[in-house]
Amino acid sequence: MGKLSKRILVICSIIILPIVIYSTFEGEPVEKSLAVDDESKESKDESGALIHDILLIYSHPSDTNSYISEINNDKEVNTIKLDATGIFDVNSKENGNLLLSSDMVNNNVEVEPNKLDVVRKDKTEYPLNLYISQPNLKVQGFNKDTQSNIVKITTDKDTWEYDFPPLVRNISFNDSFVFIFSDVIEEEKSVLYKIDRETGKEELINLEHNFASDMEVISNKVVITTEGNLTVYDIDNGEVSYIALDDVKNFDQIHQRNERVYISYMKNGKSGVMALEKDLKIISSKEFEFAHNISKFKHNNLYLNTTSDYGKNNTLRIVNLDDFKITDSFKLPVKDHKLQNLYVK
Repeated sequence: MGKLSKRILVICSIIILPIVIYSTFEGEPVEKSLAVDDESKESKDESGALIHDILLIYSHPSDTNSYISEINNDKEVNTIKLDATGIFDVNSKENGNLLLSSDMVNNNVEVEPNKLDVVRKDKTEYPLNLYISQPNLKVQGFNKDTQSNIVKITTDKDTWEYDFPPLVRNISFNDSFVFIFSDVIEEEKSVLYKIDRETGKEELINLEHNFASDMEVISNKVVITTEGNLTVYDIDNGEVSYIALDDVKNFDQIHQRNERVYISYMKNGKSGVMALEKDLKIISSKEFEFAHNISKFKHNNLYLNTTSDYGKNNTLRIVNLDDFKITDSFKLPVKDHKLQNLYVK
């Protein structure tokens, strides 16, 4: 979806009853839990240096061969081949296993992360594009077709199903609400759905900027890394604001740590990272002499991957968030397909 044309911002709140869809999905429902960011579990070598234990996902949307490789820093320690097409996403489950899935095909693979043993394979009726699992909240999003994204929300009291126009992209939540960002492609606009966890009622908030890379609830605000500016929705008063930061037009991932907010970004063809206060005022920022295609935060590090040769040659650089210095850099293994994603254990 291209950049939306400039227009007058209209903030509207439309209360809509949930659309209930009765549909049976093949296989066990797929779930995601948010892992606790416990730095005490980080591994170190004999010299005390940090060991970066990383899983790499290689795949192709039309080839049944997908690969998972595990590396400890620059050493490849394990690789398995999956008979599953187009695996792109990897997330942790409540049982400690990893869920591998794709928003393009309906393959789901559960893997034990230590030995990379395949625990389960199944197919949902539609490709999975959203999933969260918490003790009192489960969310599954399904990319049904070009006209429909189905979202199923289960709390400890009720279950609701919604039929949203595509493209549903991001999800976040707090104790009271579930927030879903969507680019409504046919209408060339972007919206935020605010769903009450007690009643299932839905509020629609129109947004000015599109294409969200990430979304987080920070204090009483929903912060969305949309194209051009940060989009900020105030949960208490319902106001939407847009924040321009240091002429950055392409924001990427958001990370909260030690009362600070970190955001990765691209600026003038170069990768960057900034540290902000909780009120989103910039403390410091840093640009690098390369451009990333994948960025991931974990603990006190930012992982930036650069690629060439159609995704086959990849270099991973690791940035310390205290001083924004690159602490490690190494080449990643080459496989039959391009690197699609990475997961830091």
